[in-house]
Amino acid sequence: GGEAPFVGVPLSVDAQVWKAPSGGAALITSQVATEALPADPDAAATAALHDLRAGADAVTGAVVDAFAVVVDPAGKVHQANLSWRDPSVGTTTVARALVFRTGASLVRVVGECVVTADGAATRSACEAVLATLAPATTALEPLRVSATAPTAPAPDLAPRPDAPPAPTLSPRDADIPATLTVNPPKAQTDKRPYYLLAGIAVLGLVFWWNRRERERREAAERAEARRRERAERKAGAAPAKDDADDADDPKDADDPKDADGDDDARDPKGAAADDSDRERTP
Repeated sequence: GGEAPFVGVPLSVDAQVWKAPSGGAALITSQVATEALPADPDAAATAALHDLRAGADAVTGAVVDAFAVVVDPAGKVHQANLSWRDPSVGTTTVARALVFRTGASLVRVVGECVVTADGAATRSACEAVLATLAPATTALEPLRVSATAPTAPAPDLAPRPDAPPAPTLSPRDADIPATLTVNPPKAQTDKRPYYLLAGIAVLGLVFWWNRRERERREAAERAEARRRERAERKAGAAPAKDDADDADDPKDADDPKDADGDDDARDPKGAAADDSDRERTP
């Protein structure tokens, strides 16, 4: 849904925070970039600069020591500087905001040094970092702003759903950087390669399962063929054995009697006597 003063415009947001190791000071940076230009970019840019002070005015009991909008004569990078105190918590905030246009995007970059009474020695270093705040690109489009606060809210493109929760700032116990760098939003991880690998794994599993089942069926078929072959060999061996038994049976051998029906074939002496009797008979 957008962030004031860019309400109604899709945004990309990045924010970071650093804490001084000795304590007593913190540096907060934020970058808000529209994904499309508002209907009136000049009016939105003017509202974005004056919104820096509006944040301090919203704090009960806040004391604004200095505020100024600096208009760039070249119309490229406009800025606002603010210094204010919160007596209720004993902090002093020094802030600097830049507004510029690049392509179809309107960008506001803000850096804030929040210093307590214990961090007075760190204030000068933090302000030096704020002075290095600058756009990360030189491809800037002309933009006209006014040093006078707008009397009406920034233009809204259209009603949009409620804005998502503001980004969470994670504190960092480290030295305040010498140069302020605002990182762009992180790109989302492309998950398509993981889906492709998962698909390949599933195909490989299906191929392995089919091959295993085919080998199992082939093994069963070979075992069945061997069983039938043994059964056929056993069935062919039984008739051959019966024929051999019939050939060896003595009851089926030829009777040794001769053709006359006597036993001469078995008694050669009797056969010779019969022959002698036949020779003596006239």
